[in-house]
Amino acid sequence: MNDAASTIYGDLNKLGPAENYMDEIYEIIHQIRLFDDFGMDEIKVLCHYLRCYAAPRHYPLLKEGDRGDFMVLILTGSAEVRVNIPGLGNEKIAELLPGSTVGETSMIDGEPRFITCIATAPTDFAVLSRDSLNQILMQAPRLGNKLLLTLLQLLSARLREAYNPVQTAVV
Repeated sequence: MNDAASTIYGDLNKLGPAENYMDEIYEIIHQIRLFDDFGMDEIKVLCHYLRCYAAPRHYPLLKEGDRGDFMVLILTGSAEVRVNIPGLGNEKIAELLPGSTVGETSMIDGEPRFITCIATAPTDFAVLSRDSLNQILMQAPRLGNKLLLTLLQLLSARLREAYNPVQTAVV
């Protein structure tokens, strides 16, 4: 796999394809919002396209401003999402636990990341690259379309969550 994730995570322990970790993924499947509407057979196919890595505590999984063509799924450990807020500095805005995803927006639109994500404990994570998403769309179009729709719903929910405090403050 020759994508940004392979380059960025070149210094990490590569754990291989996610299908090697199906038992661990099945254990946390109820926590993976992305897979809520997927059957076990579909998840098994998706795992074929995910690559896994092991990161130590304090390792930056994603960096604000970096270009990225991939998203991250936390399998074990934890991470925090931070963003630079004018006048406040670098603020923690979310904690990620097993089953959380991050980086979907940049994977879809190819724009620079607007958050930083740092492992707060030793963390195993899976990566879905844009290239892998395109392969899924070509090789398993029904599954690929379902995945795209799920990603859109996830991004829409996050946008609504981000907008809600602003809307409440204005009213």
